[in-house]
Amino acid sequence: MTTYRVAVHRDDRWSMNTTTMVPVQERALPDEAFPFLVLSAGAPEERAAWIRLWEESPGQLPYAHPAVAELMVAPDDELLCAAARTSEGTVFYPVVLRTVDGEARDLISPYGYGGAMCWNSENPMAFAYDFWTCFDDWAREHNVISEFVRASLFDDILPHPGRSRVRSLNFVATIDSDVEVLTACVPKVRQNVRKAIRSGLSMEIDRDGRLGEQFHRIYSGTMKRLGSSEWYRFPPEFFTRLTEGFGDRAVYFAASLDGTPISMDLVLLGRDTAYYFLGGTDVEYSRLRPNDLVKATVMEWLAGHGYRSYVLGGGVAPGDGLERYKKGFAPDGGTRFRTFERVLDGQAYSLRVESRRAEARSRGLEWPADSDFFPRYRSPLPEPAPLSVEETTAEKVPTVETAEEAASEWAPGQETREFEWERVATSGSDSGVIEQCLASFP
Repeated sequence: MTTYRVAVHRDDRWSMNTTTMVPVQERALPDEAFPFLVLSAGAPEERAAWIRLWEESPGQLPYAHPAVAELMVAPDDELLCAAARTSEGTVFYPVVLRTVDGEARDLISPYGYGGAMCWNSENPMAFAYDFWTCFDDWAREHNVISEFVRASLFDDILPHPGRSRVRSLNFVATIDSDVEVLTACVPKVRQNVRKAIRSGLSMEIDRDGRLGEQFHRIYSGTMKRLGSSEWYRFPPEFFTRLTEGFGDRAVYFAASLDGTPISMDLVLLGRDTAYYFLGGTDVEYSRLRPNDLVKATVMEWLAGHGYRSYVLGGGVAPGDGLERYKKGFAPDGGTRFRTFERVLDGQAYSLRVESRRAEARSRGLEWPADSDFFPRYRSPLPEPAPLSVEETTAEKVPTVETAEEAASEWAPGQETREFEWERVATSGSDSGVIEQCLASFP
């Protein structure tokens, strides 16, 4: 891992000994007229400065906190934060620096929502020009060839110089302490919540991580049932680290039957906006609609604690069942989810795209399978096509006997690609009230 440190000087604007984050002896201190620097999550003093910036930021986006962001960073990647503070404003921009090959790197925002979080700027466009000029200089020095950002849903980020693309709808529930939560949901959600209460489910809220083991049990079972990628099957240590680093801003909400949790959501808290993060349900009890009760309880709890918005997210694909399920809790809360993408070194980018294409051709594959994938050179190669009847021989596939079995044997498996695994609610029409589940909440 490269160490980005060449000099240290005291800077009261940052309340720290600032360092320029570039490989040793490659660059001088940042220009004092625009003090740009890059902080490393792995350097204690720089991490502390990053956290102070996060605490100062108006939105306190959970995904921009190093303790949250680092959980999704691969071992060979580096979690960094570009930052600048001037009389024109303050900005901090978490990024993951990834290795493409022996010569090139690229950047991606940490999992979730991101972008260059900015505040106290009267002229964001001018501030953006200065920041991105410094940022691009740094990127060139580090052989960065592309950048991909999953943008914040709110107007709290610096204008980005890359291409903006609307990817999907995400749903944001408006929280109003003067309005009963269920009145804003679709009738089916209200029916399902009432059914859950009549079924004897109770709610528990945990802000200190004591339910982490139960959450891991339910979440892991959900991942296994849905056949998700191993990458999403987080070990217990994942949740322990989250509680240790993010404290009581990581909140577990559990619907229990006879004292045993059967459906849980993990919610991350910003300053006045909360974000659904992970969740799962014991399929044996899904008929009781426990997750509808969980999500309604989350929104009720947020209202009682002064939050204004709850980001439920979106689906895996536009218009799918997952998207419709979330829409039920925020029917009027559809918000465009955008990404920013740009190529910083066109020649290097094109070379790697062509190399990937040549690899696909050498295997007889059509590529890219997804023309919207960015960066293109990371687009996955498609799985080989199933064998035809003529190709299916005892020598090639000795354990199958029919063409249908051969196709099944060779068909690519389905892989879940989202952190929301709840099934679409489909029934329930009983009556009752949610307040009885909320009376004892802290």
